[in-house]
Amino acid sequence: MRVIAVMNDRKILARYLFNQAEIHLLGLAWFFMRYFSHGRFRYALIAMDDPAQEMDQTTYRAFTRFMQTLARLHRQHKRPFSILLFLHQEDRALDAARAMNALLNVLGWEKEQTESGGRKHALSEVKLMSEQFQPTDAVDMFRKSEAQLAS
Repeated sequence: MRVIAVMNDRKILARYLFNQAEIHLLGLAWFFMRYFSHGRFRYALIAMDDPAQEMDQTTYRAFTRFMQTLARLHRQHKRPFSILLFLHQEDRALDAARAMNALLNVLGWEKEQTESGGRKHALSEVKLMSEQFQPTDAVDMFRKSEAQLAS
């Protein structure tokens, strides 16, 4: 698909108007717009390969908040949903897992092989929060505030 911008009699391809990061964000926006208009609640999984590759830290934090909202939307409607993100930077993976209270699996690559010629298993699971931790729910906080104001 080609997107052409027209001003007066001048035509130019949109890819020449934006840098790589902006094109990447437009692609993500198109993907999610398509998901919301055609795939919402029909699919239980979204898988993305490093959607953060062109994002600065501020944009990435906004993206993780968006993913958190998307997961909460499915949870509130009691629909099964999983987000699978393949991230190339460990610190960004930690940020995403913390924001969504998600499971983080780290796949490490080993340069060395075992003596038999096989590779070492380098998959590890990182638990960020204990099972006892219960994050506050915004709805409950507002109910408590309303109850305090009423009394």
